[in-house]
Amino acid sequence: MVSPLAYSEMTESFYVVAGTLRVCDGRRWFDASAGDCFHVPPGGLHSFGNQSGEPVDFLMLFIPGAAREGYFEGISHLAGMSDEERIAFFVHHDSYFTDMAKGPAAQSWQAGSPR
Repeated sequence: MVSPLAYSEMTESFYVVAGTLRVCDGRRWFDASAGDCFHVPPGGLHSFGNQSGEPVDFLMLFIPGAAREGYFEGISHLAGMSDEERIAFFVHHDSYFTDMAKGPAAQSWQAGSPR
């Protein structure tokens, strides 16, 4: 799962189509179900993941529209990057994690609350 992060320039909204999405609003984790919408303003600490063991379908909307393909394609290469390269990658993609060297690490998810 993804540790909490924030964007400096854009908002992000989630709309759950089916299943249950585990969401963090920067203060607490909660379950969002089909029909729920979750909005994150610029600078808003947030995270999400699927803890249910069942499929979940959701839509993500970034405003202003941002080219996020490079971010999602680049995530698969994080393990091979140095801490400095990871930090540069996140900053380039306006993604500020609570631990910039680790980025989307599972520890905060396992603990059940943001760090």
